[in-house]
Amino acid sequence: MSEPRAAALLVAGAFLARLVAYLGTGIFGTDSAQFLLMAQWMGEGRFQEALAITYHPLYPLLVAAAAPLAGGVEPAGFWVSMVLGSAAAAPLYFLVSSTFGRPAAFLTGLFYCFQPHTVELHADVMTEGTFTFFLLGAAWLCRKGLEDPSVERSILAGLSASAAYLTRPEGILAVAFVTLWPVAEWVRARDRAVARLGGAALALAAAALLAFPFLLWVRHETGAWALSAKGSVRNAGLAPVPAGEAGGVPEEPVGSVAARYGRFAESVLRVTSGVTVPFLLLGLAQLRGRGLWGPLFYFSLPAAYLGGLLWSLRSHPYWSYRYVVPSMNLLFVLAALGILGVVRYAERRRPQVRWAPWAGVLVILVAVAPYVRHLRAHRMEEAALREAGAWLRKRGATRVMSTTDKVGFFVGRKVLTYPRDPAALRSGGAPEYYVYLDKDLASGKLPYLSRLEEEAGAGPPVVFPDPPRPGLWKVYVRPAR
Repeated sequence: MSEPRAAALLVAGAFLARLVAYLGTGIFGTDSAQFLLMAQWMGEGRFQEALAITYHPLYPLLVAAAAPLAGGVEPAGFWVSMVLGSAAAAPLYFLVSSTFGRPAAFLTGLFYCFQPHTVELHADVMTEGTFTFFLLGAAWLCRKGLEDPSVERSILAGLSASAAYLTRPEGILAVAFVTLWPVAEWVRARDRAVARLGGAALALAAAALLAFPFLLWVRHETGAWALSAKGSVRNAGLAPVPAGEAGGVPEEPVGSVAARYGRFAESVLRVTSGVTVPFLLLGLAQLRGRGLWGPLFYFSLPAAYLGGLLWSLRSHPYWSYRYVVPSMNLLFVLAALGILGVVRYAERRRPQVRWAPWAGVLVILVAVAPYVRHLRAHRMEEAALREAGAWLRKRGATRVMSTTDKVGFFVGRKVLTYPRDPAALRSGGAPEYYVYLDKDLASGKLPYLSRLEEEAGAGPPVVFPDPPRPGLWKVYVRPAR
């Protein structure tokens, strides 16, 4: 099978896996409402309001562009994520193939197709699929440029790296990657100085040109040159935003630094699904005899990515397992090499045995079985949020306080966040409606929710779904009196 056909097969497999997960998804996930609001406002030409949400703009912009074809902003959010997340299997395949060979590339692609947490994120209204496509695209174009420098590859690598940055702030790593590696290759090879150094300059110039309008907007908003206007990103930098300022560190405890590093390790183990850990370790032994420069180029990207995450955790109080997923997609090449090592060892020990079928079974158990085990309906219990949001929108609600920002997209506005102190409920202007779920009452995190009539003067609740349906969370909407 030719390399283009193998890559196309992996892209098709990745898309099918993500489509199946999408078909079992009841509603978009955490943070998705913010991306959808940005896309909706961009489609209406309200760019300043959209950018003021402070997430990076490329993914919502692509969603806004795809909305007329997809039948609306919400389905477009899913489709952009699925299509680009699936397409990223191609540059991953070519990147691995150029360093470790076709068998390892195909197995790494299979891990990418079916890794359950990757699929879950790409089958949602999230930035990970788009980000991974541009990140891996930049790395592959950079690799091709090292082998045969050209103006076109340098410019495309810079644009792809800049697109990764415009999707997620971590994408600035891709810009550094495509800029520094041509210089490192010139230092190593001492040849084609003009082509290599000129390629680095072209990549940097293309990346800067594409990102400049956004950087200019960030400077206008923050009063200084910065990579992002988002408070959590600035908190992870050299000068964290003080508490009390917009985007500053929250007042409530966020856990010790040691606890954050513990969650980092837990996330890495979670994404490996446990079963791949032995093969990841075996894969390290398979790196011997492959030279230094190729593996160094390949592993420098996930190593720098994970190193950046570890560095940021000293001041960044938020964490999600999804932060490690893009780098783990690259590191699964070790699991692929480990599986190949086991098969080759078995062939040397028992050459008379036909090991191909057993190798296939091993691949299915390690790469595909975790996907099947994790496959289930997602967030079907939240369906009543649509009904509650439509009810609020019909009544022209403009100030809604909610425990979930998903309601905000259906209303068409950002929601207000509940304070921890009930005395602050009416500060800054009383909301028109208070929204919460029965799970919020059960959690006890905001004990005053059951006393909103006393604490905030709210009226009796309207309960959704109406009529009640088993298996769905109840959504309470209380109008202000």
